[in-house]
Amino acid sequence: PPLVEAAHAGKPDSMMFFWAACAWLCSVRYYNGGRARDLAFLSAAAGLAISTQYTAAPLSALLPAAWWARRLRGEKGLGRLGLAACALILPLFFLAGSPYIVIDFAAFKEGFSDNWRAYGGANAGGVAGWTPLWNLLSMAGHWSTGGLTFLAGAIWLLRKERALAALLLTVPLVFVLCFALQAEGGWMRYLFGCLPGFLLACAVGIESLMAAVPDSGRRLFSMQTAALTLLLLSCQGAVGPAGSTGTPGTSSGTIAGVVTSSLGQRPVAGVAVATDPKIEGVTITSGGDGKYS
Repeated sequence: PPLVEAAHAGKPDSMMFFWAACAWLCSVRYYNGGRARDLAFLSAAAGLAISTQYTAAPLSALLPAAWWARRLRGEKGLGRLGLAACALILPLFFLAGSPYIVIDFAAFKEGFSDNWRAYGGANAGGVAGWTPLWNLLSMAGHWSTGGLTFLAGAIWLLRKERALAALLLTVPLVFVLCFALQAEGGWMRYLFGCLPGFLLACAVGIESLMAAVPDSGRRLFSMQTAALTLLLLSCQGAVGPAGSTGTPGTSSGTIAGVVTSSLGQRPVAGVAVATDPKIEGVTITSGGDGKYS
């Protein structure tokens, strides 16, 4: 649901997610095949993702994670020199997507410093703490839908496939840790960059749970029951009243047609609006001509 909301709101997080998904695809290809081009494409896609939205910066950990996972698997892959060469591709594509950083670096540095002082950490008024972890486990809408299957997948990977665990679990952990230490790190859309890895771990969890069922006619019935249950849980937020996304959004109350009395949690036309503490108490009124003030 948060990804759909970001797409409807026209946020750059949706394009960032596309590049992040490409990077994850290349990471899995490198893990399976060990081809240098896959690691190079991974680095390029990660650079474009970070250029699109700086909150994808922890995705840079996917490059060493994929390389390390392949080595843990005990199969041939790129050496340290090859890894270093691929690592250079990431900043090149990052700058290709954000050329004004080079053109006017002074302005970029000043803006970055101002934002860091305002939102960067404990000096900005506290940290997000456990919120990013809860956001990750509840990414699928209903926490038990993705959260429990992710935990099941993580346990199975750590017990049976530690090399694959290094690939699928390292980057989500880096995302959670990075944003847990940020004052504004509690926004769910900040985790979009690790969502593909999270979903892959969920898939592993579902497979491990299904494998525990005896190989008979009961397995098919169990799979169908589990799929139906997950579908119903996922639809819970869609068929009921719209609820909170759990975190504030930068465009709260700015989308035409979304009008609330206090920018609180009461939805209009099925659209959830999260409270932004900076503008709490502000009201939106319609002039009757399609414009809002």
